[in-house]
Amino acid sequence: MVNPETGLHVLVVEDERVVAKDLQLTLTRLGYRVPVTAASGAAALEAASQRCPDLVIMDIRIEGELDGIQTAELLRERFDVPVVFLTAYADQATVARAKQLEPQAYLLKPVRLDELRSAVEIAIYKHHMLRVQREREHRMQRRLELAERLASLGTVAAGVAHEVNNPLSFVISNIDFALAELQTQTLDNGNPAWMRELVQALGEAQTGAERVKQIVSDLRAFARPSSGRPERQNVNRVLRSAIDMVAHELRRTAKVRTDFGDVPAVLANETRLSQVFMNLLLNAAHAVAAPGAAGHEISVRSYVDGVGRVTIEVEDQGCGMSQDTQNRIFDPFFTTKEPGLGTGLGLAICRGIVTSIQGEIKVESREGSGSRFIITLPRAPEPGPELAAVSSIPPLPTTTIRGTVLVVDDEPLLRSVITRMIGSEHELTLVEGADQALALIEAGERYDVILCDLMLRRHTGMELHASLLARHADQARRMIFLSGGAFTSEAGEFLRLMKRRHLSKPFTAEELRAILQHHLARWGLSARPSQRATLLSTNHA
Repeated sequence: MVNPETGLHVLVVEDERVVAKDLQLTLTRLGYRVPVTAASGAAALEAASQRCPDLVIMDIRIEGELDGIQTAELLRERFDVPVVFLTAYADQATVARAKQLEPQAYLLKPVRLDELRSAVEIAIYKHHMLRVQREREHRMQRRLELAERLASLGTVAAGVAHEVNNPLSFVISNIDFALAELQTQTLDNGNPAWMRELVQALGEAQTGAERVKQIVSDLRAFARPSSGRPERQNVNRVLRSAIDMVAHELRRTAKVRTDFGDVPAVLANETRLSQVFMNLLLNAAHAVAAPGAAGHEISVRSYVDGVGRVTIEVEDQGCGMSQDTQNRIFDPFFTTKEPGLGTGLGLAICRGIVTSIQGEIKVESREGSGSRFIITLPRAPEPGPELAAVSSIPPLPTTTIRGTVLVVDDEPLLRSVITRMIGSEHELTLVEGADQALALIEAGERYDVILCDLMLRRHTGMELHASLLARHADQARRMIFLSGGAFTSEAGEFLRLMKRRHLSKPFTAEELRAILQHHLARWGLSARPSQRATLLSTNHA
């Protein structure tokens, strides 16, 4: 119940002066403030506009153009104030009108003290709980809208990563080719200054392209749908990626120190593990930027604890937390941030992710001295064949095996890059679509390797694989897939099943040669004399 000692403000609307005065005095003795009373609807609205009451006690029958029910409706619309109706008698139609407003209570004249006390306390309490419920529903709606926006953002990020990877592939490859060609040139008078400057410029462009490649890789990892399937993860690599992903936020507020130990792999979903690290890093950045922070440094450590578990620490020199806050920090919807700045879900989600992989997360903090979050994870079991990474690149064999290669990619410049990379080592046939590739094979052509983009525009590489598997299974088993990002669950599961028959864009010439040589050897081809390949093309675009 409401404590009347809080001095809540009550407005009495009653046109009988004696009754109004008696209610005013009684409520004042009960601990409420009743500075004015009103005798009409207009007077009640005026009083509420000057100071909004916590409760209105409203006589249904009052003088003036507005009766009590009409006045109560306006008060609720304008001020969201609860109403207790007061009446000596009322006809059935009036009572029906009053019920439509769902008043908090009814009081009959003459009003008894105990009835008045109970009605007022219950009305204020019910209205308070109703407001709490509305605010909770409003916050939940905002969180749902935020979740929808984040899901849309993830889809957009995945699409951007995929679209950027295609041009990035031939940008990086062409820079690598140009650098390699320049560095092999020898002149009688040595390398002139213009050539050195050109090599330096291309080297800088190569560095920039590699940075873009890392950003796209991080975006792809962030946007990749979480299938829940755990894989062996290099904790230090995921930590570095998380730091890079939030670097723009960290730079503004903090200096980050890292101390990564030699830790074993853990069994986790990369996206979900990265989400945990990013959340802790962002919280640390906000803590060091808050008033009362002890410093502006964030330290990130990884090491193996005394019982062999992988341990990650994120420590800040921020404002720290009270013991009460620490006790509630992992509770859903609990937040110390200002309204609109935090949902209170981040750390609760982090704990859920960590515990789902049999790990633990805890916090150590003192007000004014910063906080340290400690995550401990069990080491992953030794890898079996089923845990092999789908995109791992085998080492380049010492002997060169020459093969016939069908390249299926709808990006003309990428086909040009592949030609430049391996055109002198293999016999290439270039097509831009799955239909053309299928037509060649249906006509009797056979290839040692089919190098196929996963996400072709008309028919995907997955669809081509299914068609070949049904009619030409020997050729389906020769497919190696190029992917700029498997951002659908179907594509992700397909690549997992393909195991090592997958090369992520952008890729280097060495990576392409290595995977081709590995599979040519695996499929039983032997080394052939090295000579310039004949370039066959069904599309010169």
